[in-house]
Order: sequence, then C-alpha cells, then structure tokens
Amino acid sequence: MSTALSEDRSPSCRDVAGLLAQTDRRAAYAALALGATSVAEVTEPAGLRPPAAAAAPQKLTDGESGTSHERG
Repeated sequence: MSTALSEDRSPSCRDVAGLLAQTDRRAAYAALALGATSVAEVTEPAGLRPPAAAAAPQKLTDGESGTSHERG
C-alpha cells in the first residue's frame, strides 16, 4: 500500500510521523529548519552524503514515507 499523500487532503499526524521515521529525513529536516538552503548546506550538519541529502527533502515534500500501514 502506497503512503504517498494525495493533493486533496492535509497530512495527518500519522503521515508526518511516518515521513520523519527515517534518520536521514529527520537529519535533513533539522538542517533545513536551522536555515540550510542547499544540498551542500544540508550535507555537513546532517552528516549525510550528497545523494542522501538531496533525496531526503524530496521524499518529505513528495509525502513518501516508504512504509506501509493500514488506515483505519
């Protein structure tokens, strides 16, 4: 089951928790929240390699948690 968010609804707490469940995404999000504006600025403080630093924010904005769960 895909957990990508649809454009017709806001993310739920469960959606956000799922998106931030991966360490790379949390680290990238923290770097962005602290003012990083480029992949280079995310890479060092987040301790990520450039491909992971680029992919993590994209997955957050796409709403893809990479996990599956039953909604109910």
